[in-house]
Amino acid sequence: MKVLFLANSEVAIPSLEYLSKIHNVEVVTGPDKKRGRGKKLRPTPIKEKALSLGLKVYTPPRVSEGEFLEFVKAHPPDIGVVVAFGEILKEEFINIPKYKIVNLHFSLLPKYRGAEPLRRAILNGEKETGVTTMYINPRLDQGDILLQRRTEISDEDDFGTLSERVSKMGAELLVETLDLIEKGDITPIPQKDEGFEYARKFTKEEMNIPWHRDSVYVRNLVRALSPSPGAYTFFRGKRIKIFKVDLKNDIKEKPGYIVKMSKNELIVSCGEGGVSIKSLQPEGKKRISVEEFIRGYKPKVSEQFTMGGD
Repeated sequence: MKVLFLANSEVAIPSLEYLSKIHNVEVVTGPDKKRGRGKKLRPTPIKEKALSLGLKVYTPPRVSEGEFLEFVKAHPPDIGVVVAFGEILKEEFINIPKYKIVNLHFSLLPKYRGAEPLRRAILNGEKETGVTTMYINPRLDQGDILLQRRTEISDEDDFGTLSERVSKMGAELLVETLDLIEKGDITPIPQKDEGFEYARKFTKEEMNIPWHRDSVYVRNLVRALSPSPGAYTFFRGKRIKIFKVDLKNDIKEKPGYIVKMSKNELIVSCGEGGVSIKSLQPEGKKRISVEEFIRGYKPKVSEQFTMGGD
């Protein structure tokens, strides 16, 4: 089939790789933007991968209006595929392909509709998530469900490990979905609103570690934001990102204070319990282990991690 593949994020790369081996794929992704520390003009991860695969790439400012809409009308694909694209498509565009447009969403819909399903699942302490293929409609993540596949979320998973796993799982599910659609052997199931929860994007304030919360919440926040962009706190007035912590449930001290320390352990109290910090990144520095932090910064018991720079 002729597939128009719409994506921006690197979580869509496995899907692009799998589909391009089977179908005639053309790619739609966002325009080049200034990215990274140097703010150099860079393509999306999907554009980089598509070009390396020798695929045709389009980078319109908007997909379902203007010149690109007319272009797609004149050159209709058999099916559209959307993976982590970020633009709500209009009905006029959705109806162009013969088999309409399929979306791969990284949750077990209807739970966690929205932009950050995996991070919100981790933050909320979910033990299971999955991937869903569905037909797109003009309402956000509310189209008819096609196929789903489940996976466990372990206590050791962070966003990085979980997204890598489900992106590959989702790629396999997409291949299966398109095959069944082409054969006319799939039955769409309308979504119900029971169990609906919206997975909104994280704000800068939410990424600031709330030491007054219990230790499980603090650990889940760190996991949800690791390895990027990183949950942050302040120490000696400087911002520090924290990427990995372990639970310490027997701590009963004021939140945010260092309560125990050795050459390779730094335990911080929370509103309930505490956490042992394992990996962090001081402001303007590279990511380091807690052992390196202790050697270099020589923190002391009773010093405090805070939510502000004062």
